[in-house]
Amino acid sequence: MVAQVESFDLASERWSPMEASKEHDSKPWGWRAVSPYIETVLLICILTYVRQLAAGILEDRARYTLFFIAPCYSVWRGGLISGCLALVATCYIGTYFFLPPDRTHAIEDIGDALSMLLYLGVGLVIVLLGEKERAERRQVLERDKELVIAHAQLAEANEKLEQAVARRTAQLEELRQWAADEL
Repeated sequence: MVAQVESFDLASERWSPMEASKEHDSKPWGWRAVSPYIETVLLICILTYVRQLAAGILEDRARYTLFFIAPCYSVWRGGLISGCLALVATCYIGTYFFLPPDRTHAIEDIGDALSMLLYLGVGLVIVLLGEKERAERRQVLERDKELVIAHAQLAEANEKLEQAVARRTAQLEELRQWAADEL
C-alpha cells in the first residue's frame, strides 16, 4: 500500500502531494546541479549591464552595491560554493569594469581597496548566513520525510488494526449467536 501524503518540495518551496514510498522529481540530477550556476552567470551579466547603464549617474559611487544581489541569489539556489563563486566573480567584475583605471585589475587607491574588502566581508557574511538557512531547511525537510514515512506506517498499522477488530467483532458476533442458539 502506498499512502498519498503532502510533502514540502525544496525546489518549488511549497507543499505538494507525493507518495510516501518513493521520491518524486521531474528534473534530472545533472540539470539540478548545474542550473544554479547558469542562473547566477546570467544574473551577474544582467547586473553588470544595469550597473554599466547607471555608470554615468553613479560615476565612482556604489561600485559593488548592485552586485550584492548575485551572492544572495546564488547561495539561495546553489549553496555555499555557488554563493562564494558569485561573490568572487562579482568582485572581479566590479574591479575590472568600474574601478579606475578602467578595464584593468589594478587597484590604485586605498579607498577602492577598502571598498572591495568591505564588499567581500559583507558578501561573505551573506553567503554564510544563506548557507546556514539552507542547512536548517534541509534538516526540516529530512524531518518532514521521516514524518511522512511515519504517517504512512501509522496509517497502514491503523488499517490492519481496524481489520483485526472487524474480524474479532465478527467472531464475537458468531460466538454470541452460537451462545444464543445453545441457550
